[in-house]
Amino acid sequence: MEELHTNSTGSKAPEAHDNVVAAFFRIIEFQYLELPAAGRPANFLSMVGDVFSKIPFEADMTENETVLKFSFKLYEKD
Repeated sequence: MEELHTNSTGSKAPEAHDNVVAAFFRIIEFQYLELPAAGRPANFLSMVGDVFSKIPFEADMTENETVLKFSFKLYEKD
């Protein structure tokens, strides 16, 4: 994720960074969140922590909704 997050350049780079981070939230949500906690990968919490470390968003504020929805779902599941 770090490579995708840091390699965007140009005037749209901040928006691209935010979109990549939001995409990772969606991937984690749809791939792992529906699994019971015991069935998730061993590094699940580390993965989630890494993605959360990339916020707050700087340019695409519409992606905040993605993070909030994920956060609530994560709280409900665990």
